[in-house]
Amino acid sequence: MFHGDTTSMSVYGAYMKPSESLQIVEGYSRDRPGAEADIAVNNHSYSYFERFQKIFEHSLRCVIYVTDLLLQDLKESYPHLFDNLLAAQHTRNKNLEIFFKEGMKEGYFNKINPALFMIQDDAVLRRIIDPMFSIQYDLTLKQALLDFYKLKKFQVIKPEYIDLIDDHVAEDEIVRILQTIS
Repeated sequence: MFHGDTTSMSVYGAYMKPSESLQIVEGYSRDRPGAEADIAVNNHSYSYFERFQKIFEHSLRCVIYVTDLLLQDLKESYPHLFDNLLAAQHTRNKNLEIFFKEGMKEGYFNKINPALFMIQDDAVLRRIIDPMFSIQYDLTLKQALLDFYKLKKFQVIKPEYIDLIDDHVAEDEIVRILQTIS
């Protein structure tokens, strides 16, 4: 629950004001054409591979900024924002499903179940950002995220296209995202 001027602890003990958390959730949950969650998926001027990277980056941001604790706080204290967030996640998931099916149809992606892919992103990224994960597996957060990105890339992208992907772009963005929480 929100107490005074802080919300529940976010990643690695940094506190956020309730207004900051609400702005993040409201920004994420705007259900409109061109919302941040859908820009990468719907922008056909990017290649499938660039959009794949942007989707991974957005999934990471969602997990970092919309923590389990924040979701619980929203559900209990701000049910209308929680409902808006669920609606936005539903829209995002539908757009991602279309994107992955198009990528499979075009021959760029392996045959995967898009729903399981999205569930895997959320579950594994939430586990990786838990500070105990780094301790338990003797990995830095950066290394774990980069390794997971590579696993996802090999899971989705057909082998003949793997070498076309510039992983430095994803690595740079992961570093930028991590700098925002440190």
